[in-house]
Amino acid sequence: MSLPVAESQQRIGKVQSLLAERGLDCALVYYDELKIANGWYLSGWCPQFESGMVLVPLEGEAMILGGAESEPFARSDSAIKETRNIPVFMVPEEEYPNATISSFKEVFSEI
Repeated sequence: MSLPVAESQQRIGKVQSLLAERGLDCALVYYDELKIANGWYLSGWCPQFESGMVLVPLEGEAMILGGAESEPFARSDSAIKETRNIPVFMVPEEEYPNATISSFKEVFSEI
């Protein structure tokens, strides 16, 4: 079941309103193949191979932070199209020669 982009944006907007009310810069919503509810609620997608997070900034677009193996699926199936590959979410000792890898520091500098 896919989540319409407009519904995802409305839900993310509610999170952003809560962030503003509480004086927070962002929300990080963890999810994996066993604990999908919160991430799916925002993105309409759940990872099959790796864990990940939905990053909701106070302002601007949300993004999915995850592993390189899941990125093509997240981009095609999620209502959130911005994705970043973060090492902590990748399968250990796997190589991803064509993936762009970002650090948390790089991601947080974008928001």
